[in-house]
Amino acid sequence: MRRRLAALAATVWLVACGDLDTTYGARTGHSINGVRVLHDALEARTTMRDAWLLSPGLDDADLLVYIATEHELPDTQASLWLQDWLADGETARQAVIIVRDGNVTGTLCRRWSAEMRKAGQTEMAERLDARAEADRGDQVTLPEIVSETDLFVMATRESAPVQKLDGLGLSEAPTTLMLGASLDPEDDGDVLISADDQALAVAWPIGEHGQLLVVANATGFVDGALPDPRARKLLQALLDEILRYHGEHKPKAVWLGSMRVRESEPPELNMLSFLAMAPFAWPLWHLLALLLVVVLARAAWLGRREGRRDVEVVRFSRHVDALAGHMARASAKDPEVARDAAAAWAAAVGRPPPPETLATADDAIAWLAATSAPPAVPPPAGEEND
Repeated sequence: MRRRLAALAATVWLVACGDLDTTYGARTGHSINGVRVLHDALEARTTMRDAWLLSPGLDDADLLVYIATEHELPDTQASLWLQDWLADGETARQAVIIVRDGNVTGTLCRRWSAEMRKAGQTEMAERLDARAEADRGDQVTLPEIVSETDLFVMATRESAPVQKLDGLGLSEAPTTLMLGASLDPEDDGDVLISADDQALAVAWPIGEHGQLLVVANATGFVDGALPDPRARKLLQALLDEILRYHGEHKPKAVWLGSMRVRESEPPELNMLSFLAMAPFAWPLWHLLALLLVVVLARAAWLGRREGRRDVEVVRFSRHVDALAGHMARASAKDPEVARDAAAAWAAAVGRPPPPETLATADDAIAWLAATSAPPAVPPPAGEEND
């Protein structure tokens, strides 16, 4: 009992601080209006992926599941798309639509409020009552209204707790299940689950292999982690009926995010696709034009296998300086080496030999500098002076 009161106190503290998550249809997190259990159960028993639109990309699927997060029904375009998709299948195809009719916030807060009053926590109970009253606007409180789509007909009236269930082996209703909308099975609809003698879940055959299954209200199994065993039983019975339609085959399921229709799939993208796609096209074309200009500007280099030769004429005196350097280093050990090098250089370039009077390497270097004027270079062929 103490643990239960502690849990209730923690919940009320969240309500008072505004941190209680009441997001409807949330698959993750800890929303008390979440569908995490339903999503996980489907994922475990099917091959499931997500999709946000009705499109040709769903042609390989066997099962479409849509949990309406707003108080709306499929429009004409979505209804016609679903009819075509269900009728065109060569094997069993099924579309499951679970309509929104309120949520469980008000029901749970009122139940927690009653328990807190029994425990003497009046202030917390009042906060819970205020939260439940604020949630009342999400329930249907209008006189009976008939809503008709191209797929099915619904009647909505003021919501009230469901007392009993019939069909699929069910009898007791979850405490969170409210009945404010019921389905009209018409002539060919099969009532799978009825709540207080009103059609809660109906299946219609479409085409040779198709079936449309509509649930008028999800509040019986949208309660977060489904602590109520009657809610878990309701969910299990519904899942078993959905999968029974596909036999032993493990269906390829798609969890739909909306009922909007996309007529065709977008083309596959590659690098060339960006050249025709705004806003990328203009910058890319300008960049390509700039690269073309750069390539043309350097066209003279295209096809070259080696760099251009340096046409600078090397001064002949550099060779003399290099030879003199070698001679100077050699003369430090033997002056005759320098004189012999001067004589060898003179013979190689066709100059007269050095005089015998050269006594030192410095004399040989001085003679070399005085007699080493660069030879005349003949002009290139065809450029002789007239």
